[in-house]
Amino acid sequence: MLSNLVMTIIGPDRPGLVQLVATTLVDHGGNWLESRMGHLGGQFAGIIR
Repeated sequence: MLSNLVMTIIGPDRPGLVQLVATTLVDHGGNWLESRMGHLGGQFAGIIR
């Protein structure tokens, strides 16, 4: 059975952050279906499904 999960990320922005999240997701058998990312209150913010 497949599950849909939504992950919210918020924290200091830095080079390679999105790549690290994507690699971790794939390493655990996940698929990145869609996302929205930006800055919120001076921090990196992202929602991934």
